[in-house]
Amino acid sequence: MAIFDKSIEDIKESNKLYREFEKKDKLFTSTNNFFISEDVDNFTHISGETNEESIQKIDNEYTLFYNVEYREKEIVKNQKKVQLFFLEDYDCDIEENIIDAKKLIVENNLTINDNAKILNELYGLHNLQKKETKYLFKIRKNNFMNRQFNQSIVL
Repeated sequence: MAIFDKSIEDIKESNKLYREFEKKDKLFTSTNNFFISEDVDNFTHISGETNEESIQKIDNEYTLFYNVEYREKEIVKNQKKVQLFFLEDYDCDIEENIIDAKKLIVENNLTINDNAKILNELYGLHNLQKKETKYLFKIRKNNFMNRQFNQSIVL
């Protein structure tokens, strides 16, 4: 479990809160990593068990930046190119731990664009360069989420 590293007010004021998921077959399983973003080009890591700092779109590619390491004789800035998968119009609940991609399609919970993204992901059509993929799902801002923040609950 992790506590948000940013202040609750910063998170509440953010335009979008995302939770990272891992993909296995047709299921996406939540992690304890959270990101905030004002646009789809820059994501700031706010909580979790990794040393990730941000994801930024540079020259039409996403780059994952890690926290800077300060060593005795050098400063190490680690980064790597990643594929970024997120749905533009689907919001999940903060308590959602497993998302079944096929169920989303069958229940018609997605827009045409998001439907195409899921199908491409399920059948391996989008990641032709075989980069690591980060899966971020936008969290629906609802009463449950506001209650969580107001009580400063550990996620």
